[in-house]
Amino acid sequence: MRRLIFDRLIKWKDKDISYPILLSGSRQVGKTFIVKEFAQKFYLHNHIYINFFEEIELKDNLQNITSPQAIIEIIERYYRTHLSDDCLIIFDEIQEIPSLKTALKLFVDNNFKYKIICTGSYLSNTLNKKDESFPVGKVEFWDMYPMNFKEFLLANKKDEYIDIIQYAVDNVVPLNKNDHNMLMTLLKEYLYTGGMPEVVQAYINGASEFEISEIKRKIYKGYKMDITKFIDGNVNKRKCLSIYESLNQFHAKKHNRFILSKLDNNARYLNFENAIMNILLSRIVYKVNNVKRLTAPLYQVDDPALFKLYFNDCGLLTYTFAFEKDDIENKNNKYANQRGSLAENFVISEFYNNLTDYNPHFFTFTEEKLNEELNKKKSTKAPEEEKKSNKSYEMDVLLEDTEGYIVPIEIKSGTDFTTKTLDKLMGNKNVSYGVIMSANNLKIIPEKKIIEIPLYFAGFIDLRNNRFRLLEDKKKYFK
Repeated sequence: MRRLIFDRLIKWKDKDISYPILLSGSRQVGKTFIVKEFAQKFYLHNHIYINFFEEIELKDNLQNITSPQAIIEIIERYYRTHLSDDCLIIFDEIQEIPSLKTALKLFVDNNFKYKIICTGSYLSNTLNKKDESFPVGKVEFWDMYPMNFKEFLLANKKDEYIDIIQYAVDNVVPLNKNDHNMLMTLLKEYLYTGGMPEVVQAYINGASEFEISEIKRKIYKGYKMDITKFIDGNVNKRKCLSIYESLNQFHAKKHNRFILSKLDNNARYLNFENAIMNILLSRIVYKVNNVKRLTAPLYQVDDPALFKLYFNDCGLLTYTFAFEKDDIENKNNKYANQRGSLAENFVISEFYNNLTDYNPHFFTFTEEKLNEELNKKKSTKAPEEEKKSNKSYEMDVLLEDTEGYIVPIEIKSGTDFTTKTLDKLMGNKNVSYGVIMSANNLKIIPEKKIIEIPLYFAGFIDLRNNRFRLLEDKKKYFK
């Protein structure tokens, strides 16, 4: 199956000076497959692949060795081969040899011509340890994620829909009805399967829902086992496991904020901060923080203790919900919260997958808080009005555009809904325009300065940089 990172590897290959790559990502996202495929295509008879989970003796021989020449000699003796100066070397599961990460810088400093790719699961956890040095500046740090929706379309030989979506995005026009309906059908399939390559391949091969569920169960269970293996400290392991195992409980609620006191009545953010950092570094979840005020830059009003956590793959969320495929489309109110969270999880994972520096936030507020922020003074409302104005609202996503304005995004799983929360933010001087992401086709609402776009646009448009071209032609969109 084609992965978009493959094109990036080709560009890296063609550079005059290619720094070693540290390719990080959670298990089962396809790291090993893609680097092997790359080696087969471009270095068929001129590469060596080393998996340090399998080559125990070689791993022991290389421990604490940082000299590039010594490393090459040990590998050549072990395999009884000669490595040409321009060969590709793949170190898989490099986290098993901490000293090898330090040696990568020396390969560059000593002008060795080898092309080197290192992969590892929980690699970011090992790099984050204070007692381990790593070669900043002489190594390219790449992240790999589960297959995004664009890659899902490629895998299912639906390439033409990629061009159709991109044309609609670039020209700010709705798709024709048939194309939109087909893309929503494909999106629902993706929401069920998720983007784990093994699951997607099984789906393409015609696997049953039970067989797909079993693969997802294996991956979910594997992630929990990895937490106990790669994360240090028994207390820390238990905290990480309790966080991961409880994600679906919070996503089954209307407001899916992660509340630590639900895990432990005495839990505080400071007590769980290290566990949260470790589980984030593992790349199996994404964290989105609340902001205290509707002002830019968002990072300055960031509130890390009030947050949401999302699965790195929406297919794992549907597994923990015990969803069947029909449950994603079923309009039964029993699953309304779950479907809403699933749509959110999809959008957030598409943001992280396509642009890792997206840094989305969410915003919890009351009308009173919003009015005080605008007027810079306390309310003088009567008690009855005060109580009414203290109703809590939550904006699903806030982004900050390149001009310092805020783009609020309300995410809906269906086609029939209200946008009370988004409406309350429109007109704020810090807001450029509003976005609704839903199951509907593209639609402009000029009187509100709001655009509604299909959920499947999430991975095709950077809402920060071009502001969807809405403000570049106010006459056309916002009269």
